[in-house]
Amino acid sequence: MLCRPATCSHQVLTGFDPGRTHLLQTLPQSSDTEPWDPSNGCCAAKLLAIYLKATVVLAGAHATPFGRLLHPPIDAILLRRLSADAAYPSDQCATWRKIRWTQLNVDQYFQLIGELRAAGLDQPAFWAIERYWEATG
Repeated sequence: MLCRPATCSHQVLTGFDPGRTHLLQTLPQSSDTEPWDPSNGCCAAKLLAIYLKATVVLAGAHATPFGRLLHPPIDAILLRRLSADAAYPSDQCATWRKIRWTQLNVDQYFQLIGELRAAGLDQPAFWAIERYWEATG
């Protein structure tokens, strides 16, 4: 169960990845997942990210420790625009450009989240990378 953003302790938040919930950990995995197959976990993670954005970030708790940990929904538009930013190493950008988020399994999804954090995209708040997302893309 998630705690309320204003009451989460530092211990609860250490290492927290929104989306790595019991739901995502127990989704059946398939070695041959089709795009948009909910069993691959990424669609569920995207839905959870949308829910958390609506209930935490847009609800005014974006500056809380919990709110700063949340990332926006990861999709092709976001990854393509991130990969076009010269501020990041070209090999990393090439990797991001090749990713098909709907093809990722849960472990690959969280590896990607870790890579985005390692690139510093979680500072000052992870949800702020949404600036790369533009529907006209």
